[in-house]
Amino acid sequence: MTSIAGQETWERVFGHELREGDVIKTWFSEGHDRIVHLSPYVGRLAGIFSEGAQTAAFALNKTGMTIENGALYDRAAAKTGGA
Repeated sequence: MTSIAGQETWERVFGHELREGDVIKTWFSEGHDRIVHLSPYVGRLAGIFSEGAQTAAFALNKTGMTIENGALYDRAAAKTGGA
């Protein structure tokens, strides 16, 4: 995973806006991790989570995480322009 140490620009987005390659704030993996794969959630708690919930696989955390469509996540904002 490319380090984003010093990342200061985060944007708050809903779960349905997340894509593979996005870096989000987490409580694990040094406070952030890159989503490497998203797949539909089909676990035993499917009736509890909002329809369309997904399971995220990460670059560093190999256990994954459930991403709910309506939940808010802090995503690293894309850097634009050049120096």
